[in-house]
Amino acid sequence: IAELIVRKKDALFIYKTVGINLKTTSSMKKFNIFFLLFCLLISSCGVQDNVRLVELAENDQLDRRQNNPELSKNDSDRLKEVKEIIQSNDLKTSNDYFNAAIILQHGSVPQDYKTANELAKKAVNLDSQNQSAKVLIAQSMDRYLLSINKPQIYGTQRKLLGKLEYLQKIDTLQISDTKRKELGLKTLQENLDYFNKMHQKKERNILAYIPTDSLIRKYYPEKRADL
Repeated sequence: IAELIVRKKDALFIYKTVGINLKTTSSMKKFNIFFLLFCLLISSCGVQDNVRLVELAENDQLDRRQNNPELSKNDSDRLKEVKEIIQSNDLKTSNDYFNAAIILQHGSVPQDYKTANELAKKAVNLDSQNQSAKVLIAQSMDRYLLSINKPQIYGTQRKLLGKLEYLQKIDTLQISDTKRKELGLKTLQENLDYFNKMHQKKERNILAYIPTDSLIRKYYPEKRADL
């Protein structure tokens, strides 16, 4: 790091740069000042987030908040573009991996969700403070497991039936609440409290909020209950 000492008494400038000291005269002031500013500028510049990925992730969330009727088409278009960005090795920062993971999380096949999980893990490896990426690790894994007809393990995936939410199939023995909290998730008890409040019940086991096949068919008669 360059250090600039200005001595007003004799108008001398001393620069310390990696063990090199340069004592300048007034004729060299402008050059050395420019050199110092250049060094400071370079040292302050880091790898920037991929602007296009930021835009794609923001549009993804906006479509969902606005219930965009073109959501399915837009998801498909975003997915195609992000896969091209990934193949081009244009993911550099934690946010790049996280933003790409968001798009893959809204893919259409199990491999998309699995890739989203891998990207989210990479985002956390690059920045352990990326809390959103930690949550996405769990969300993407749960979605992947459900997509291959296995129960989720974290408890992030719910199903809206009518005006009430239900918990999709879960294996409560695979992940501890300690691990859930490490990723910023609710514990099983906190989830149970959430569902009890919504349903105005006093169930003691969260498995009571996994919808039955008959209930699912009531709202989705054309689909199998495990989808």
